[in-house]
This record gives sequence, C-alpha cells and structure tokens, in this order.
Amino acid sequence: MTQFRDDFNKVDLLDEAQARELCAKLCAANPEAPRLKKIASVGAYDAVIGGPGVDSRRLTAVMTYLLQSGVMIDPDFEIDIINFRQKRDFLREDTKADLVFVSFILSRHVSGVQTYDRSVPERAEQSADYRFVYGMTLSELHNLEAWRARIEQSGAKIIATYGGKDEIGTHNLRNDGNGHKIKTLIQTPQHSMAYHASAVGGDKNIGGFELETRKDLTFLYNGAANDLPMPWLGFAARADYLRNAACAGPGFSEETALGRTAKHLARSYY
Repeated sequence: MTQFRDDFNKVDLLDEAQARELCAKLCAANPEAPRLKKIASVGAYDAVIGGPGVDSRRLTAVMTYLLQSGVMIDPDFEIDIINFRQKRDFLREDTKADLVFVSFILSRHVSGVQTYDRSVPERAEQSADYRFVYGMTLSELHNLEAWRARIEQSGAKIIATYGGKDEIGTHNLRNDGNGHKIKTLIQTPQHSMAYHASAVGGDKNIGGFELETRKDLTFLYNGAANDLPMPWLGFAARADYLRNAACAGPGFSEETALGRTAKHLARSYY
C-alpha cells in the first residue's frame, strides 16, 4: 500500500510515452478501479502531454493532478480535441467521454462576444490571432442548461475546467442538490481572470489566453486546494463514479485536496 501511494506522489508527466507507461503501472497495481480512457479537450487547440502550448500545459496539469489523487487513467487513453477551428461544436455532438476538460470557455455573452456562424472561420483565419476570434465565440446552443445536459449525456466520470467566475466552471455545472449526479471536488475560483490579468500583473497574453496570473492558490481557493499544479482549475465528478472508484483497491489518495474530497463524498454513498 505504501509503495502504491508513493507511486502516486511521484507522478510528473513529461511526454506521452512516459505518461502511458506510468498509467500502465498504476492501473496494473489497481486493476479493479474504473479508468478514464476517452478524454475530450473542449475549446483546446493543442493537447500534447508535456507540450509547450497553453492548452497542452493545462491538460498535462489536469492529468497529473488526477493521477496524484488516485484516479486511474487507462494507458491507452485517447485525447479528442474539440474546437470551432475544426468546425466542431461540443454542444451539437453526442460523442462520449470519460473525462471532459473545458478549457477557458466564457459562460455568458459579454461585450465583444459573438455567436458562431459560417462567417467565423474565415474571419478567424484571416486575423492575426485565430485563437482570440474563436475564444470570443460561443455556440448557437450555448446556455448553462445545455452545458449541464451535454456533459451528463457524454457520460463523463470527471469534469475538469480552466477559468474563473466568468468562464464555464464547476459553479456552472454542479448539480449538488437532491438526486443530482455531478458533485464538486475542487470549486472553480470565484474571481475574475481578466481582473487579475490587469490588476495583479504577470503573464497577460490575453489573445493567446496566457492567463496564469495569480499564483497564490491560498487566495484563489480559500486554502482548500493549495496543492494544485496551476491556478484556475476546477474539478467535479459523477457520484456513481466516486462510489465505484473508492470501493476498488486503495481508492483515492489522501495526499491531495481532490483525493480527500472524493473519498469524503464517496463515503456518503456507501
């Protein structure tokens, strides 16, 4: 058991080959635990484990933290990048996923935000920064109820988000009431990323969405998630997944805030 926990604590994903090797080792030590295999990276434009792109760094951080928390990721995991540049609208699809990562998508229409139509790709590709154009575009079907329904339809066991109070996060997706299936593990920070980009300083490449501006995890998460690999992450999970994972082998690790919360919530379903 001690060696198994030590393996979790040493997780540091460097590239895809090393990630698959590590996932195989952890899954072999805990063969009965449910695994995440299909990963939908929504709103991302790159998804290379250990890669330098902003979306790659965020997905790498998400997968690293999940593994550190005792979540099993299948060594044959598949990453599906879903974005408007590929003419794919997550809300219009019916694809399935075990892990849905929503990467910096606005939760509502604000000044300058447009609704996706046929003219958007042409304008985006002609612009100096296609990511900014697509990032300021929302689906025609966009509303919070549609996001909740679509994520439930996807069958996602775990939902990870990147953003603050103005982006899609656990505060938009949670269904913690009676009979609801999605439970919050790490709440999305209820602060404005745009405000911190201007007021706090640091890397402020808003066009490229380099908004890792506030490094003080204690401030952002009120002391509830000081071990996160980067700020602005949020996590939620299906209640039945938490129960099944907690009952299989060692279950969640108590070495992380996510693992401790997952284990605590799972106990209520025994």
